Amino acid sequence: MRTLAILAAILLVALQAQAEPLQARADEVAAAPEQIAADIPEVVVSLAWDESLAPKHPGSRKNMDCYCRIPACIAGERRYGTCIYQGRLWAFCC
Repeated sequence: MRTLAILAAILLVALQAQAEPLQARADEVAAAPEQIAADIPEVVVSLAWDESLAPKHPGSRKNMDCYCRIPACIAGERRYGTCIYQGRLWAFCC
């Protein structure tokens, strides 16, 4: 019986020793999103839209998928303007 009590005490001490670093790590992880957000620079995307090239019917824009592409639009897409991203000019294709 005494051996069982000693083994239980050793087990509890070992578990407590592991729990303290886990709690400290959990505190670090909780603070990490604020730190990560401060490290990420802002991304600015600028779009230049040519209204004369826009579809004339309001319903035709409903399901339109548009992308910024380099160097040009792919087959089946039409260039509607220019995107400026990270200092580079991209084609605004729909």
